[in-house]
Amino acid sequence: MKFTAAVGFLALPLAGAFAPQRPSFAARRSASLSAVVTGPGGKAASSFEEDLALTLQVIIDHQERSSTVSVDELVSQEKAIEEIKEKVEAGEIEAIDISIPYDA
Repeated sequence: MKFTAAVGFLALPLAGAFAPQRPSFAARRSASLSAVVTGPGGKAASSFEEDLALTLQVIIDHQERSSTVSVDELVSQEKAIEEIKEKVEAGEIEAIDISIPYDA
């Protein structure tokens, strides 16, 4: 009995090692949801139409922040790639092999 009590008292300071040091996943997750778009007053949509409008607003906001190229920029990039391919085929510039060997 004395031995068991002594072991128990020695293990007491180690109990803190099992306590969580950071907030739980749920607490961290709720902090990241602050950018979620909601209805007026921070309440959820009250109808299908309002929900659809909020969803479209999220999509439009994301599209405006997007870093994709325009159609004109895409066409000019494709032309530049084709010009480089033609120069490589004609021998005007040397092709460089950038592949990485895979030794499994």
